[in-house]
Amino acid sequence: MKKLLAIMLSMFMVLGLAVGCNSDEGSPSGPSGNDTPGTPDAPPVPVLEEVAEGELDGDLVVWSFTNEVEVMTVAFQDAQPNVNVTYVMTPDTDDQFKNNLLNAVFAGNVPDVVSLESAFVREFVENGTLMNLSDLRGLSNEIGAYDFMVDIGTSPDGAIRAFTYQVTPGGLFYRRGIASDVWGNDSPEFVQGKVASEDAFLAAARELKAHAANIYMVASVNEFFNPTYNLRAQPWITDNKLVIDPKVESLFELAKTFRDEDLEARAGQWSGEWFSSFNSDFFDTAGNEMRIFSYFLPTWGLPYVIMPAAENTVGDWGLVDGPFPYSWGGTWIGAMNDAPNAKNAVEFVKFAALSLDNLRNWATGVYTNDYLKAINPDIADISQGPGDVVNSKILVAELEEFFDTAATADFLGGQNSYTAFGAIAGNTQLKNLQASDGTIQDAFGNAVNAFINGERDRDEALEAFRSEIRNILPDLDWS
Repeated sequence: MKKLLAIMLSMFMVLGLAVGCNSDEGSPSGPSGNDTPGTPDAPPVPVLEEVAEGELDGDLVVWSFTNEVEVMTVAFQDAQPNVNVTYVMTPDTDDQFKNNLLNAVFAGNVPDVVSLESAFVREFVENGTLMNLSDLRGLSNEIGAYDFMVDIGTSPDGAIRAFTYQVTPGGLFYRRGIASDVWGNDSPEFVQGKVASEDAFLAAARELKAHAANIYMVASVNEFFNPTYNLRAQPWITDNKLVIDPKVESLFELAKTFRDEDLEARAGQWSGEWFSSFNSDFFDTAGNEMRIFSYFLPTWGLPYVIMPAAENTVGDWGLVDGPFPYSWGGTWIGAMNDAPNAKNAVEFVKFAALSLDNLRNWATGVYTNDYLKAINPDIADISQGPGDVVNSKILVAELEEFFDTAATADFLGGQNSYTAFGAIAGNTQLKNLQASDGTIQDAFGNAVNAFINGERDRDEALEAFRSEIRNILPDLDWS
């Protein structure tokens, strides 16, 4: 649940800056070159000017919700050693990072660059606080950035406000050993055939359960939520009214079926039990092992989530598209409209998100702690391991061979994660995104869980959901 302060601050920003949070334009149409809303007199920034190594000087202040981007600031200093970089990391626990940034905007004391998480990037893309970076679209095209990731950083007026260095399509990670035990075949081609649609996925879940009572298709029905939200035909808010897309409403039935038929292990995402289940270390209260077949996770789920928690199951994993085409997460980088060091800010965005050299280093694990300490001995222990899928079709194709023998391939039983995710990304799209999505989807997830937990019937759960959104967004048309 989003904190009330965050909601009120967000609403105030949107209303005060007169931007289209409630617009029905869920899918931006592309860059228009318009000036930033609310700052028509902002000085132009020479974003396409060629900048040589060592040419920049002065300061650069970067704010982030994660230490991930700090790696790039150190690498940037290697190219521009005369720039004094200040990196401020504030976790977004209870919206702390987002609220700090909103408060800085109100106070007129903003950083130069911000990194924005998928849960709130649309809020800042839409609220007029980020610089118009549309002139960088040419560079984005040159590296073959995926359009659906560019769209997320594009405001309803068509201006690009933020770019990402990642592409985050989602797939279905599965356990090869369970597939072999149940079906006698653990190949990705075979398994994808078993889960290629929602109906097939449910049928496969029933086959797993029929084979052994301790096998569950998923750890939690909550894993269906993000993929399903991506499949909406309509945005949550259309013509200033709340819309519950039929696909989203189908979550009630899907989740209830998995709960009632004991096809999910009731191990909530991000819980200790959930992480334990990766490593075949998950037991019920009677001491019986519970085996989870599959997990819905995007690109970053492999190097950052499963691999660190599943060192005892290396080689027992595979990756397929699954039944839902979806994208989940990512980090976007933007420059603030009133950035004190605007030129340095734009150059950092170009370096972090649009430089093939930087993205190649990022993907292949060049940025080790030793590498970074050679640039700046005073930094803490930070690094970037190999495996993140970068937002460049050119590099995804180029680096496939590198990942044939990478640790990720060993973990996936010889499967190349870059090849798999590159194919998935080509079939992925994101549309209907709006700034209020995170808040609305939190509330809808609560409604579905109240229903499957027996706390409310379906109609009561939907009415409670509408009532909660009415309190949060009272200016919608509730007639």
